[in-house]
Amino acid sequence: MSAKDKIKSAAVIGLFWNLIENSGTFLLNFLIGLVLIRIIDAQYFGIVGIMSFYMMLGNMLVSFSISNYLIQKPQIRNEDFSSSLWINLFLSIFAYLLILIFSEDIASYFNNNSISFFIKIYSLNIILSGLSVVQIADLSRKMNFKLLTKINLVGLLVSGIGAIILSVMNYGLWALVIFQLLNTFVVFVLLWLVNRWEYGFVLSLEAVRNILRFSFSIHLVNSINTLYTEIYSLIIGKLFNANQLAYYLRGKHTAEVMPQQFSNSLLKVLLPVMSNLQFDKYGLIKTYHKVLMLTGLINIPVLAFLAANGHTIFILLYTEKWLSAVIFYQLFCVEGMLMPLHIIGANMLIAKGKTKQFMYVELSKRLLQTIVIIATISSIELMVIGLIVLSIIYTLIAFYIIKFELKYNILDQVKQILPYIMISLFIFLINYLNNYILDSFDNYLLLSINIIISISFYLGILLAFKMESYQYIKNIIISKWYRL
Repeated sequence: MSAKDKIKSAAVIGLFWNLIENSGTFLLNFLIGLVLIRIIDAQYFGIVGIMSFYMMLGNMLVSFSISNYLIQKPQIRNEDFSSSLWINLFLSIFAYLLILIFSEDIASYFNNNSISFFIKIYSLNIILSGLSVVQIADLSRKMNFKLLTKINLVGLLVSGIGAIILSVMNYGLWALVIFQLLNTFVVFVLLWLVNRWEYGFVLSLEAVRNILRFSFSIHLVNSINTLYTEIYSLIIGKLFNANQLAYYLRGKHTAEVMPQQFSNSLLKVLLPVMSNLQFDKYGLIKTYHKVLMLTGLINIPVLAFLAANGHTIFILLYTEKWLSAVIFYQLFCVEGMLMPLHIIGANMLIAKGKTKQFMYVELSKRLLQTIVIIATISSIELMVIGLIVLSIIYTLIAFYIIKFELKYNILDQVKQILPYIMISLFIFLINYLNNYILDSFDNYLLLSINIIISISFYLGILLAFKMESYQYIKNIIISKWYRL
């Protein structure tokens, strides 16, 4: 088997295990969240959302995009891994100390002095996460996604059980804090127990310089991107109240399950693959072509269906007390439809080692986002609509990057994705009208009818027009069938 064939085989296996991880993560999060959200008051979810913003800032500092360096670099040395570990250790302690110092000020900013202590406990995640970064990068570089999947699922299961027990015992806010903290701790312990550390503990100044030189541009961009993603919570938490923030976050997090899991599955596998194929233009074009097809085939129509059935889904999952979050959920479903495309487009530059170009592109996006935030800050709904507009613009930017890097015509990219957008629009309209006509039906029955109608319509269109994705899936099924 050739080197390229081995890469492709590892990519397929890696994608398989990532899909298992993401599916398992979704199922466990769904079941755990279903219990917690029915027991714990909405205001506590809003408080955790506030604390998560500052923990995110700490994690952002700690990661320093070191994993990108360890995965992307063609030739890696033991000193690169060991020095990366020392960098993460120093930064994680430094970030945690900063939060300890400013915890009282953070609580005062939100007019809630009682959360100061919880911020100190919750932020211990920063140190645990920081000491896990290099291990995760090591397993990703080896494409050992099977082991990563098992570790992450065990961490989620253990922490979920602990959080449910605490919530039943009426430890509302503590249950949510322990849920995250215990998850991070279990993953940290398992990574160091199961994945043998074979790189030593040498601190090489040369390696540190190389890591910082490569990672600085990417880290600056990723930090700004993360800040801009989470700054909405900061604005809403300050200008509105904890309940409205809780509704916003519930709608956002529920809607982003599908696009984020889909994007993460692709990115975890495709960044190592694209890095290995960075000098193979034809291989990169084929890889990106499949990303376009899979995004159109899976991500866009599923989100269209979920957006149309938001009201029913929230009643069934969270009860009527969370219906105020439905509008945010529906808007975020639309915003997430094209998410994999503009994420993959940007990461194409990272895979080819063009970190400065990546930085310039991402900084221009954030400048545009600043303008949109200022223009829409008067309303939470307007801010989310602004995100939808930005998602479309980011996708067009990604199309241009692909055109420049791979000579893949923008019009051809649009033509490949446009049919799926049109089909998804019809799926949304069919479900929306059906919900209006069958409004008196039981919610479970109504959702079941919509699922059957949507799947039948979608498969019928794929078959009738013999779309490429249909042929692709058909060939996969046939090849698997003959192997049995």
